[in-house]
Amino acid sequence: MIWYKKSKLLLPIFLGLTVALVAYTNCSNKSFTVSNETLQRLLSESSSVYINDDEVYTNSSTVNLTIENNSAGEMYVTNTKDCSAGGQWEPYSTTKAWTLAEANVRTKAYVKFREAGSTIESACTWDSIIHDNTVPTLAVVQAAPTVTNSTNLSFQFSAADNLSGIKAFNCKDEKGLPFASCQEMMTLSPLKEGPGSATVIAEDNAGNFSAPLIQTWLADFTAPKVFINSTPSPISNNISGVFSFSGTDNFSSRLIFECKLDAGAYTACTSPYNFNLTEGVHNFEVRAKDDAGNISNVASYAWTIDLSAPTVRLVTFPSAFSNSSAAPFTFDGMDDGVAITRFDCKIDSSAFTSCTSPTTQSGLSNGSHTFQVRGYDRAGNMSSPASYTWVIDTQAPQVQITSNPAKETNQRTATFQFVATDTGTGIQLVECRVDSAAFQACNNLSVQYEDLIQGNHTFQVRAKDLAGNSSSTVSYMWFVDLTPPALSFIRTPMNPTTDRLAVFEMRVTDNSTSPLLVECKLDGGIFATCSLNQALNMTEDGTHNFSVRAKDSAGNVSAVLPYSWLLDSTGPAINFTSIPDLNIGILDNPEIGFTVVDTHSPVSSVVCGFQGQTASCPVIQSVVYRDLTAGTYNYSVTAIDALGNSSTKSLSFTVKNNIRQVSQNIDVIVNNKADIVVVIDNSGSMKVEQQNMAARFATFLDQLNGLDWRVAIITTDVDNDAIKKDGRFLMFDNMELQSATPVFYIHSGMDKTAAKAAFAATIQRPPSEGSGQEQGIAASLRAIQRSQDAASVVASAPNRAFFRSDAVLNVVVVTDANETNRNGTQPQNTPQFWFDSVRTLWPTKPFSYSSIIVRSGDTACRNTAGNEGYGTSYEKLSQLTGGIIGTVCASDYGTQLAQMGQSVANLRRTVSLNCAPLNQNKNGTLLDDILVTLQSGDSLAVAAVSGQTLTVASDFPAGTHRLDYWCY
Repeated sequence: MIWYKKSKLLLPIFLGLTVALVAYTNCSNKSFTVSNETLQRLLSESSSVYINDDEVYTNSSTVNLTIENNSAGEMYVTNTKDCSAGGQWEPYSTTKAWTLAEANVRTKAYVKFREAGSTIESACTWDSIIHDNTVPTLAVVQAAPTVTNSTNLSFQFSAADNLSGIKAFNCKDEKGLPFASCQEMMTLSPLKEGPGSATVIAEDNAGNFSAPLIQTWLADFTAPKVFINSTPSPISNNISGVFSFSGTDNFSSRLIFECKLDAGAYTACTSPYNFNLTEGVHNFEVRAKDDAGNISNVASYAWTIDLSAPTVRLVTFPSAFSNSSAAPFTFDGMDDGVAITRFDCKIDSSAFTSCTSPTTQSGLSNGSHTFQVRGYDRAGNMSSPASYTWVIDTQAPQVQITSNPAKETNQRTATFQFVATDTGTGIQLVECRVDSAAFQACNNLSVQYEDLIQGNHTFQVRAKDLAGNSSSTVSYMWFVDLTPPALSFIRTPMNPTTDRLAVFEMRVTDNSTSPLLVECKLDGGIFATCSLNQALNMTEDGTHNFSVRAKDSAGNVSAVLPYSWLLDSTGPAINFTSIPDLNIGILDNPEIGFTVVDTHSPVSSVVCGFQGQTASCPVIQSVVYRDLTAGTYNYSVTAIDALGNSSTKSLSFTVKNNIRQVSQNIDVIVNNKADIVVVIDNSGSMKVEQQNMAARFATFLDQLNGLDWRVAIITTDVDNDAIKKDGRFLMFDNMELQSATPVFYIHSGMDKTAAKAAFAATIQRPPSEGSGQEQGIAASLRAIQRSQDAASVVASAPNRAFFRSDAVLNVVVVTDANETNRNGTQPQNTPQFWFDSVRTLWPTKPFSYSSIIVRSGDTACRNTAGNEGYGTSYEKLSQLTGGIIGTVCASDYGTQLAQMGQSVANLRRTVSLNCAPLNQNKNGTLLDDILVTLQSGDSLAVAAVSGQTLTVASDFPAGTHRLDYWCY
């Protein structure tokens, strides 16, 4: 979109004329017309619009537009950007009254043009203007004084505006003159005494006027007057007194007074004015100040204070800490060298009462006390009190032992902790001793004694407070025992033994008078409290270890007393290593194998029995029974160890004569079609395997030369309701150049390089897409079942289009785990169910199932980081269908993929049998037990038999052929 701002550029425009706008050629007979683009450009370049003759500001929403265009017949005026809406076409006019759409912003008016009756429009041109209808605001920067005693004053102000800015200020004062232009500070001089005022108004560039700003003041040039109304006596012995005073002024109703005493400074004061002074000659002055700052005359008053007081002292008094309830005192006092005779005394919080020296305070309680005495001179002046504080404490302190050794201990070091308390004066001294030693100071409230001998000991502690009161002595007695207890067995189990009941009796001796603690433990357990008589019911055979120890109340522990014995109460373990099926045919040769082991005692004898006939056997036995007739057979093994424990294990199986001859007809249609489904494990551990498949799948396709092949890809994830799960085909990546629609399989008709690249890109799945429930068997069966869904099932459309009834079928699974349904193995997860389901759907279709997995017994591959388990279910399905079994741990998948590709080419030589064939002649091979008779009457040699899959030596010809073989 091209925007044109207003422009006064006028270009010559030739609208409606034929204009040649092409380069010169030999086309002299050509005719030319002006293009729509040229017309639009010419209309646009001559266009302009002005709001209010291009003014910058307006305070009105109604404006006048001046419009210019040299050739327009119609115009479209709007407030909408790009002229897309909000107006209507009207005849062109050079002016137009217009209402702006926005207020208090920079706003625009838009115009576009066209010729009358034409559809070719010019670009949208515009003009802008700042709309401002908000009045400016005035603020005081420096206000005029409310009251002044100066003959001139100034005040300062400022203004603010939202958009257009301040244009001018207008001021006037109380003299009544009209408003005049002024600056941001107004000065008035000379002032006349009395009230005054001034007014300011601001105007912005859009023509808006502010509200008036008014300043008022009072001019006062006359000083107030002050008067003292009341005073103290000219001579006084009172250090305090009161002055009262007042003042008058012509304007101020409230005066500020300032007072000073003697040589001090003037300070603010109010009437009445209270004072508190020392004796001597004093002078008081007061003055007043009005609101304008005018100061009055000074009023003053002088007087004398006599405050000479006597002094008092205590001569004798009690000790600071006393244990007596009586307290004697003596005292005296002087005034100007003359003894005074009048005193007042008080004790604690009682009132002062008249007293004489000496005096005794009696019957005082325990605690802190304060005695005070004061005196008076002849003029009645009172002295300051003389004071003394002391503490009376008549109660003895208390001592408590808080930590001590046990009453019986094996520790030669004894630590005591104790607390000494006193409710009165506090502890002065704490003393301790052990046994008969002398008392010694132990004021740290903790004491330790070392190298104590075995025997009884006594600890004592006492305390004395600051008042001289002594506590009673507190004692603690304990016994030091340094001798551990001794243990011995009275009765133990036999060693070895077959008895599961193990009885122990123990004896313990110790010099402690308190009960002993006995602890026992068995085998790898921990010591636990027990009695000296123990009867243990042993549940496991083997060597057992019993230990016992004793601990006395002093903490001495005896040496651990151990006992070991062997318990063997069970016979040898008999494990069958080979067991016949419960029901077998007469052509089978059942094998029975076993091992006999005894963990604790040697095996002394083994007896085997078959159909009631017994004989001595080795501890490891394997025997095959051949040519058994129909019937039920029993086999038993009995073993005895060196202690006489015996065990017996037996089994039974039935041999049936259930051989049946099978004649199976097969219809063969000869073509070169092959449908191939690759099942990729898309869990997070499969990154390397997917890369190997991507790198070497070309070797698989190379073996299919000459075949009409198709390849689709599914994942092992069968969870429902997801685009890439439950047997749905994956859409191939990188196929945009091959097809305009989604591609769900590659085929032999495509460019082989593009097909290989698409397979490599698609087989490598992002780790976040996968599931930990790998179900390759169930997923491939769902892919086949989807091919049979009705046309209304949209998700199954690629499957219906892929499978061909007359094509051989090969499935290749790549996974590092076994079939792992989260709900346990279901029928759809089993090899036989898959085989039977495909066989039922396509009775004559050759098919195979190949696996790239962790093969059974390949522990190195199983233990490779990321691999989850042996793929036993996939192995069984590959064996059942004659498929190839590869390993996911191969560093290069080329060889095994080539073998799988060749096996697909060979599927034209395979057929699925109705049942697993029998080796009737018992020669160890099935190749001569199956007769293949062609429709022509000729025979075809059998090349291989795998499970229920037969492979012949050469391709089947078209026609109906017969297979004869034997099954159970």
